[in-house]
Amino acid sequence: MQKIKDLFKSVFALKAIVICASALIVSVAVIALALNLVVYEVIIDDNGTTASYKVYSRTVEDVLSETGLELKEGDKLSCKPDDAARNLSKISIIRAKTVTVAFNDENQTVRTVSETVGALVEELDITLGDENLLLTNAETPISENLKVEIIAKNYREVKETESIPYETKN
Repeated sequence: MQKIKDLFKSVFALKAIVICASALIVSVAVIALALNLVVYEVIIDDNGTTASYKVYSRTVEDVLSETGLELKEGDKLSCKPDDAARNLSKISIIRAKTVTVAFNDENQTVRTVSETVGALVEELDITLGDENLLLTNAETPISENLKVEIIAKNYREVKETESIPYETKN
């Protein structure tokens, strides 16, 4: 009789293990299905390089973090960081370039997405013409580590007195 009781105990223990294992498998499957429902694809154009990512994040800022893309000072996004990323067909990043502007005897390093030197001068609100002279051609494309030179025009009046030799007739 003891052998029969032991047999039933082992069968019930085995049945409990099978039920627990089945419940675990079903739980994992449900979680996997739920994760597949929240994952979506986003296309990111990073300065001309386009890639597709599967993400879970809600906002553009979180998507960039999830994909390991960092924005630096001056970089420009095609949307706002707090926009819902799921609603966007593409996120574009224009990377800023570092440019040195020599103006008023000072060198200033700026990061810009301007395409030409003229656009950069306008972005920096520097007045050209009677006041300042742009030595770098305004149509020059912005490139990394470009140096733009602007000099201030100085006007001064110079008076000179000079004797002019001449002969007089008597």
